[in-house]
Amino acid sequence: MPRFLHARLSAMMFLEFAVWGSWAVLVAGHMVNLEFSGKEISYIFGTTAFGALVSPLIAGWVADRIMPNQIFTAICHLGGAVLMYIAWQQTEFAPL
Repeated sequence: MPRFLHARLSAMMFLEFAVWGSWAVLVAGHMVNLEFSGKEISYIFGTTAFGALVSPLIAGWVADRIMPNQIFTAICHLGGAVLMYIAWQQTEFAPL
């Protein structure tokens, strides 16, 4: 593998996981400010674990059979951005 390609892929992977790490801290702090209980916060973070189990099955099927991977990834990122904005506006546990 060319050295430049290795550096670019390494930077991409770092940024991908750095975003997840910063997102978790900000969301947890926001939920604490909204006075969510520890149990409610754990339920919200548990949804990410459930999504990590289920999404490869659905996303893999869609990306393999229905549309190209790049388009599917773009749609997922845009949809996720909209859902994160809506989630940020919630002030109670139940709608979130």
